[in-house]
Amino acid sequence: MIISPIHFTVSVLFSLLMGFLVAYIARQKGRSSIGWFLGGFFFSVLADVLIVLLPPKKKKKQGLEQSLNQVPPSIVTEVKSDENLSVWMQVSFHYLDKSRTSVGPVDFKTLQTAWLLGTVESDTMIWYPELSEWMKIRDLPKLYLALQSRENSQ
Repeated sequence: MIISPIHFTVSVLFSLLMGFLVAYIARQKGRSSIGWFLGGFFFSVLADVLIVLLPPKKKKKQGLEQSLNQVPPSIVTEVKSDENLSVWMQVSFHYLDKSRTSVGPVDFKTLQTAWLLGTVESDTMIWYPELSEWMKIRDLPKLYLALQSRENSQ
């Protein structure tokens, strides 16, 4: 059986249309548009029905919220207690100000004051001897919680 050029063209155009349709729906649901395009291209209506039936993919939490949700409740309690805040009182910190100039060493009370004034924020790069590299405060949940607990107690 020989396929006519018109039949072949219509089949390819239909497959492309289904691929784009399925990819669009997949993207709206937070799924891989490339993978679903291929599924729609090769499996047409089957992929279309499947993507329509699938629920939207849950988005992962980003940044600080994700870091804080990964901190076990015992650490949150531990950091908020005054005796463990005294551990931070013994640390010398260095941070990069808004012009990316290194400030430090500073003690925790100075860092806390800078935090309360807004000079130091969650995306401020910070370093102290226990760190191997500069990190954002939001990526250090224990320090972030210590600063927050001090902020809330003021």
